[in-house]
This record gives sequence, C-alpha cells and structure tokens, in this order.
Amino acid sequence: MPLLSEPDAVIVPAQKDGFEKVFLGENCWYAIRISGGMLEKIKWIAAYRSQPVSAITHVAPVSRIEPYGEGGKYKLIFSEPAKAIEPIPFADAQGGTGRCRDRATPLTANLWLPRN
Repeated sequence: MPLLSEPDAVIVPAQKDGFEKVFLGENCWYAIRISGGMLEKIKWIAAYRSQPVSAITHVAPVSRIEPYGEGGKYKLIFSEPAKAIEPIPFADAQGGTGRCRDRATPLTANLWLPRN
C-alpha cells in the first residue's frame, strides 16, 4: 500500500465504561475537539484504553463526522463496528498529543489525541 500524503486517523482516550457502551456498543465516539482543517481528512479512529489496559486496542473506519453539542466538538460515526488489533502499549506511543497519522505507516508512528 503506498504511503498517504496526509494523516487520516485520530486516536481517542477511552475509559472502560465509555469504551464498551459507546465505542463498541454504539459504533461512534463523541465530544471530540478537532481542528477544522482535519475534519475532511479523518478516515479512521483508534481507541486508547486507559488503565489498567493502557494501550490502543481497537480501530474503526469513520463514515461521517457531525457537530456535537456546543463548543466546537464533534461526533465520529463508524461505518462498521470497531475491530480489535494487537494492543499497542502507551509506552510505544510516540508523542501523544497534537498529531495525526496515516494508515499506511505503523500506528505508533504518529498519534493524535484530541484534547477535551
């Protein structure tokens, strides 16, 4: 697969209850701040599960992004249920905030965690 020139994924932090109820149960994630320039570029979402897991464990393709509430936050709707991946521990995540990644490179290459 050729490298993509633009980042296309967002990694979101998820607590156990929200991860199970929303990410897996509702096939979406919401209340995310995303800069306007990135909205059209996001094609994938990955869940970073907080302790005790402390790893990125699931990914899903994004079908659409909708405004969510007030204050410039968004809801990402998945085009299919999230799939489990081999966990990527937090220690392997480079950086941690403010970046996106492209799908053709290893997930640990560039991570972007939106700020709530």
